[in-house]
Amino acid sequence: MLRHRLSGVALLGLWVLAPVPRAFATDGHFLHGIGAINSAMGGAGIAAPESTLGTFNLNPAGLMAFDGVRMEFSMEMFQANRSVSSTVPVPPPAPDGTVLSGSTRSKKSFVPIPAFGVTYKLPDEKVVLGLAGIGTGGFGVDYPASAVPTAPGEAANPILLPQPNGFGQVYSNYDLLKIAPSVGWAPTDDLWLGAALNIDRASLAVIPMPAATPDFDTNTGTAFYPDAGATDGAFGIGFQLGLMYRLTTSSPLAPSIPASSGSARSSGIRRTPTRICRPSASPKPSRSSSTCRRSWAQASACKPCPSCF
Repeated sequence: MLRHRLSGVALLGLWVLAPVPRAFATDGHFLHGIGAINSAMGGAGIAAPESTLGTFNLNPAGLMAFDGVRMEFSMEMFQANRSVSSTVPVPPPAPDGTVLSGSTRSKKSFVPIPAFGVTYKLPDEKVVLGLAGIGTGGFGVDYPASAVPTAPGEAANPILLPQPNGFGQVYSNYDLLKIAPSVGWAPTDDLWLGAALNIDRASLAVIPMPAATPDFDTNTGTAFYPDAGATDGAFGIGFQLGLMYRLTTSSPLAPSIPASSGSARSSGIRRTPTRICRPSASPKPSRSSSTCRRSWAQASACKPCPSCF
């Protein structure tokens, strides 16, 4: 039976690096965008409220952009190409240069990450109320244990050999959910304010737990890492403030500050269509028809002024 053991540092390094998704897939274990629209925009949207889910996540002031009752639901099936490989030299009496090498793919191919959001704008169109439950991140792997080789030349993945020769089965599951009751307010047509209460819950399950002190078996004189397979969760509470101010008809300024993360998101300027096109106070337009048509053409998301046409 093979008794060659990898060093603890090497094992821990491989365990940590194995479940990390590729850099182009996520921002660490966080999604780069929430929902199909926001994801397609690369996660941008502080000053461009194009989708309800993205706006809940980035800037609650942008919820004023959605009229009436608006609902959105998203289910992302996160998949990453996860595999772990390891190679160790086989000690004597095996011939010099003999190595044990293998590669294993994770059995956990998909990780579901759901999100939903609903908003309601009050009849006076000055206040909007919203509630969202957003899965903002997660990961998971499930590498089965590798069988101990029983004959020379038989393949095996050393890092996944049963303990104490390896880690045995390696399993992890991490989820991060944000619940955000939000409110938006428009004191003027050009200024929108927003606030959200962020209630976050994270859960983690790991098998085995290499950060824990190993359990020692006095009968065999070997040590084993304990399991942490029972999901453990924790809650956190914070708040997020945001505003949108239209400097011109096409360029709003929109800072958003999520206090729960301890850092402020940078301000951005994005092009967004003007939503409100009000009729002139008098029955006849105060400007020429051609000027009014050009102005309305820039506001692609609103209806034409009755007094301009």
